[in-house]
Amino acid sequence: MALACGYHPLRCTVALPQRSATSRWRRAALGTGTAAAAVARLSATVRRCLRTSPRRSPVHILSACNEYRQETLILERSAEVHGYSFQAVGLGQPFTGVGMKLFLYDTALKELVGRQIPPNEAVLLLDAWDTILLGPAEEFVEKLHSMKILSEGAILCGADRICAPEYKMAPKMERYFPEISTPWRYPNSGCITGTAAAVTAFIHGLVHGTEGGSYGQQDDDQLRLQEFLLNWQERGVRYPFQLDHECCLFQNMGEPECGWDFELEGPTPRLRNRFTQHQPLVAHGCGGHGRWFLSDVYRELRLLEFLDLDPDSLSTVQYAGLVPPGAQVTEEHWVNQPPWDFPFQAFEVIRANALREVYFAIIRAAKAAADDIMEKCGHITSIGVTQQPGWYDSLPLAGEDGEVAIVRAAKSAADEIVEKCGPTTSADGLGGLISRMSKDLLCLCSALADTASDWVPIVAAIVVIIQHWPRTPPPRGLM
Repeated sequence: MALACGYHPLRCTVALPQRSATSRWRRAALGTGTAAAAVARLSATVRRCLRTSPRRSPVHILSACNEYRQETLILERSAEVHGYSFQAVGLGQPFTGVGMKLFLYDTALKELVGRQIPPNEAVLLLDAWDTILLGPAEEFVEKLHSMKILSEGAILCGADRICAPEYKMAPKMERYFPEISTPWRYPNSGCITGTAAAVTAFIHGLVHGTEGGSYGQQDDDQLRLQEFLLNWQERGVRYPFQLDHECCLFQNMGEPECGWDFELEGPTPRLRNRFTQHQPLVAHGCGGHGRWFLSDVYRELRLLEFLDLDPDSLSTVQYAGLVPPGAQVTEEHWVNQPPWDFPFQAFEVIRANALREVYFAIIRAAKAAADDIMEKCGHITSIGVTQQPGWYDSLPLAGEDGEVAIVRAAKSAADEIVEKCGPTTSADGLGGLISRMSKDLLCLCSALADTASDWVPIVAAIVVIIQHWPRTPPPRGLM
């Protein structure tokens, strides 16, 4: 692990101004009375500056935790300052496993929604020990409206760079979200939002539904979420679920390097994602890397000062991170953690192996379909050769440079194959496989065969045919 003097060589730095806005408020308050009175006036001033009206909060935060940590106190204060309602659920209950989080949410939502929380208002589920709010509730709701999360009764979930805890599930999740082009392609269950009604139904399904198997308090909640979505998809229904793949609301920080800038100008200190240029409203320090970066967020944005929290007062409560919030993390704090790059390297290796398994399964099915087509069709004019079954045995896997040629030839062959053959038994089987496994045509073609062979296009054509066969569209919603 290359960590020197507390800084990873790829992490970002920021030039901080001499004083933040809260510092100016603090100086004004301290100049007019005792320290205790000044703190009280400062807290009131912060709230007046950030909450222009006394109306009730438009966003209701539930955070599952059986014990408070310093990070939970900071999260609760940030919710108060930025205009969210906050409620910790499960306090005092014995720890029974990481899966208990969903059970706590399920119980709380059933008790609160329709009573204290209107079903059409936004609910935000946040991990209690490693999240912080960075912007106002009004902005949070505006972004949800712009993404049509509230109007369509959908669920929005934070997105991760790696597919944890089962790295080998990465190809399946990528195929579930084929439209995503950012690095954040996998669900992270630490940040979930939607209308109260939608979130209640979603959590109830995760806890009590049979889709994806049964679920207990010892099971992993994030794995449960992923298997739940995939099982719905296998049944032909796409759950109304979206990933915040542009980090518009949630910045998960389980990253190999810092990918955001710190901005202290303006009414509140914020992050800005360098890739998407969005200013997320929640920072989530998931995993060891995330907690390293979350310590930077507390310190570089001077959040304790901004939120008027005294580190000495917080010290009476345990902290969950690598260091107490506001302190600088160094290499000596990276204990009981893997080498810095190991999780990301391991993920890429396991993901690549999983992709190869997918490709070879497709090739085996394509071989069976190709023999069937050759038996019925023989000569294909658009390809220009006649070949016997078994032609594919000597074909190696292709590189990316052959993708365009494969697709171009496949398109010309596809119409003729359909016209002469129609659906075939083995192609029907391939169709079911492709519908479950394919991400997109280029991804598949790169693993099918070498373009030096005249017969490559027929394999690609099979994929084209299957992907364009009409299918019954899934229903638009579940409610």
